[in-house]
Amino acid sequence: MSNDNYYPRHSVDYSKLQQLLSEGKWREADYQTYLVMLAVFGRKEGDWIRPEEIKNFPTSDLLAIDKLWRKYSSDKFGFSIQKKIYIDNKQSVEKLSIQDSGIISNESVEFVKRVGWQMDSYKDLIFDITQAPKGHLPGCWAFRFFGFGWYLMSHKGI
Repeated sequence: MSNDNYYPRHSVDYSKLQQLLSEGKWREADYQTYLVMLAVFGRKEGDWIRPEEIKNFPTSDLLAIDKLWRKYSSDKFGFSIQKKIYIDNKQSVEKLSIQDSGIISNESVEFVKRVGWQMDSYKDLIFDITQAPKGHLPGCWAFRFFGFGWYLMSHKGI
C-alpha cells in the first residue's frame, strides 16, 4: 500500500479502523477488525467465517488490515508480527493444522504465552499498548474464530 488512503478494491470500508488505530483506541480497533473481516465476506456482526474462508482470506484485505495495525502501533501489533513470533519460536506453520481439529499443541501454547493470550476470555486481553506484549493484538481472530482462527497464521499472504 502506497499511502494511508489505499484500500483493496472491495467495498469494505477501512476508514473507521484507521481512525480508531490512529487514536490509539485498541479495544475498539480490535473489534472493528473483526467487523472488517466479516464484511470482506459480506457478513454482519455476530456471523461466523467458515474455515475455508479464513484459509483463503483475500491477501489484499489481510495486508491492508495488517499495515494499519503495524503503522499505528509502531510495529508492535499486527498479523504479520504475530506470524513472525510464531515462526521465530521455531514452529512450523504446517503444525498449525493440529489446532484446526481442536487439539492444542505445545507449539500453540508457547505462542499463546509469548503474545500474552493465556487468559480465560476475550475480555481479558490487554488493550494498553504500554502493557501489552508484542503481537498481543489484534486478538479478535483467535478469540472470535477460535478453532478456525489458526488458519490465519498459515496464510501465505502474511
